[in-house]
Amino acid sequence: MPKIVDHDHIREKILERCFSIFSSKGYSNVSIREIAKETGTSTGTLYHYFKNKEDILEQLFVYIRKKNFNRYLKMIEGVDSVEERLELITSFWKNHIEEYQHLILLAIDYKRTKSGEDAIHGFHDFMEFYINALSETLNISVQTAKMLVTYLMGLVLTSLLVPGIMKADEQINVLHELLRLQQEEGIK
Repeated sequence: MPKIVDHDHIREKILERCFSIFSSKGYSNVSIREIAKETGTSTGTLYHYFKNKEDILEQLFVYIRKKNFNRYLKMIEGVDSVEERLELITSFWKNHIEEYQHLILLAIDYKRTKSGEDAIHGFHDFMEFYINALSETLNISVQTAKMLVTYLMGLVLTSLLVPGIMKADEQINVLHELLRLQQEEGIK
């Protein structure tokens, strides 16, 4: 009987490990050979699942986006109240701030090494997805969701650069309160 291989599972395991490798060493400081070694695969196996190192990063952004959104969907399952959803979103961001810090650093590292409009297509899709998801989940306009995502990403970066001045938890609480007031007033 032939062996059944779960290719999606293998791809996810490689991406999880790549996130750790890229986060600790930086995207530009890691070679395909090093990725193969660190993930316990061969370069041939990597090229079976990914076109190149850029493709790994692009798919990594997609994978994390889907994983986080699925986690969030499970959290809000059966929760109809926008107020409760807002509470869950802010809690989610507090619990995943370090992961988002690594994502932003990866995007910056990648952007510094590339040029042109396609330099960070995967992160663009990542941001677009979050904007639309927040708009829909919190029943706010896309423009307000863009402001919210911009604020959160700026907060993530600032809390990484100056953690003593900009504490992510405190700022997320302030944001939560502003959004709660907006929902009470019915502003979109």
